[in-house]
Amino acid sequence: PSVSLQSSFQTALKQQLVTALSVDSDQLTITNLRDGSIIADILISSTSANTKSAIEINVDLQNYVASNIVSTASVSSPLNTVSNYFYANKTNYIVFKNCPYRITATTWEDETVSVSWDTPAIKTSVNDSNIDVYKVIGESSGASFSAGSYFIRYVALSSADPDIVPKYCSFVIVVEEKEWVLSFIGVEFSLVEVIIIGTCLFCACMGSIIYSVVMRRRGYCCRRPEGTTALRTSSRNTEINDADTDTDSGKDNDPKFKSIIVSSYDNGNDSNRVNNRRASAPALVPSSSA
Repeated sequence: PSVSLQSSFQTALKQQLVTALSVDSDQLTITNLRDGSIIADILISSTSANTKSAIEINVDLQNYVASNIVSTASVSSPLNTVSNYFYANKTNYIVFKNCPYRITATTWEDETVSVSWDTPAIKTSVNDSNIDVYKVIGESSGASFSAGSYFIRYVALSSADPDIVPKYCSFVIVVEEKEWVLSFIGVEFSLVEVIIIGTCLFCACMGSIIYSVVMRRRGYCCRRPEGTTALRTSSRNTEINDADTDTDSGKDNDPKFKSIIVSSYDNGNDSNRVNNRRASAPALVPSSSA
């Protein structure tokens, strides 16, 4: 074909592939169209800025070519007549139509998640009913997986004809782990952070309690104002007041005596009142000589 037709064909082929595979335009380059055929050499590339890697695009392209339905040839739509069984300079007897590149899942920390997928379907260029798909490596669909990466492989082969080259489908299951998160007034805390904060608060509370108990035992807590002492018993409410500053008592004006007054309040019988009177009697205590 002419150079202009080749250029149009390459441009149309690239645009069709970019749309079908959902990739960036700079990731596909049609490097050559071979003479005498419509075989395109395609360079697949990727960088960290691209969403899909080159390996993923290669897998998607194989699936697309294998599952493509042949229709009328067209320069504007080159993939209409693409061969399902020819890829990477190799003709295959068996091709997989939906072999995944990667299956991802998420699970909570220290838990598992069930991951399911469809068994890859095949398409054959030979009439052989003995070709089947077998899982040869990894867990089965629906199994439970903890966080990590798992390799799965299927093989399609004929149990009757050894000349039919087997075809493999390999992919990886990636289970990502997510931490428990507690949200408080718009701020998120992980489980580890919550445990650390809780431990600090617990230690602070226990320290406060221990400090309070020690201070009580040493007598540094619950002091009353100077000049007043209160004594309470289970059967009486007895109050002992230091009356050194009581100007109504004549004994207080005498520098030779100090008076300690014990006042008892009791609603009991007469015998109790007698005892109370005895307890209420003023006790005169000699003071130090002037």
